[in-house]
Amino acid sequence: MASLSRLFILVLLGLGLAGPARAADLLSASLVIDATAQSAAQAKEKALQEGQQQAFRRLLESMTIEADRARLPHPANWQDWLADFSVDQEKTSAVRYLAILTVRFKAQPVRNLLRQANIPFAETVSKPVLAVPVFIQSGRGMLWDEDNLWLKAWQERPRLTGPVPVLAPVGDSWDRQAYDVGADKERLDSLGRRYGTAQTILAEARPSANGLGLDVRLVYPGGQATSFGVSLAKDSPATLYRKAADAAALQIEELWKRQNLVSHESSGALLVTVNFSGLAEWLKIREKLERIPLVRRQEVLELARNQASLALHHAGDVNQLRAALAQADLLLSSDGQGGDSLSLSSGGQR
Repeated sequence: MASLSRLFILVLLGLGLAGPARAADLLSASLVIDATAQSAAQAKEKALQEGQQQAFRRLLESMTIEADRARLPHPANWQDWLADFSVDQEKTSAVRYLAILTVRFKAQPVRNLLRQANIPFAETVSKPVLAVPVFIQSGRGMLWDEDNLWLKAWQERPRLTGPVPVLAPVGDSWDRQAYDVGADKERLDSLGRRYGTAQTILAEARPSANGLGLDVRLVYPGGQATSFGVSLAKDSPATLYRKAADAAALQIEELWKRQNLVSHESSGALLVTVNFSGLAEWLKIREKLERIPLVRRQEVLELARNQASLALHHAGDVNQLRAALAQADLLLSSDGQGGDSLSLSSGGQR
């Protein structure tokens, strides 16, 4: 048995020290591309060419707060940092090309670019959140009503990569039984649990006082609320609702980024004791760590059958690291002896 135990530890050590390729070395951005030309092939070429540059701009904007938007740099060599791209949901006609484009860029040059511009940025991606769109008119709130264009606008938003994936309820019979306007927070939370989201946000909208737009109010689980308005201009009502939903999603992103901005001087190395039940769990923890951008490097110092000593070299402070780990279902806590322990949370064990 002793020899088998030593063999098990050697296998763990070999796999643990090698580690998979770092997924966090790439940063991605996605957007809807839409172009017309004399042929579908020319439209596709045009959409992909313009879309890649737009994706780079979208990446910088998704990592930084709105107040720094005007200071974002425009590097001439951004294409040198392009790793690859993919397209989804392609639609073509004789002269038009429409798709969702996802572009992946090398992370380190992008980080260096923002550091040189002295612009703080956030890389931690939140778990998905659920937006529950309630439309209020003449003092009455509606959610699952067939004519709730506000709900439809959220449901029709394309799912794009970003710092906070925002979902909308499908509105089936389960959703309708789980929650309706005016129900208590417990029922709202139960709706969110169905979608496996980190938090559930009430997205309330009502016609503006002048009748030319929408007033939107986002209510977070802790009671915090933010409000803003979107004007109609010459848009159709459906377009107005889509613009307002996009603006609300950006507001949710903005709050998350402000909470997770990393200053350029902030970094460190944290020694943690990692607890795991066996090889499969150890590898799962290592893989999750590799996907966390704030973890720049992990160094295995000691490894036993169910425990390891690991140095996490990270950007940001420890609280930001703890928040980033939590988004990956990794729990960083005190080990009761003045140190820190790391393990899979209940969500990561499923």
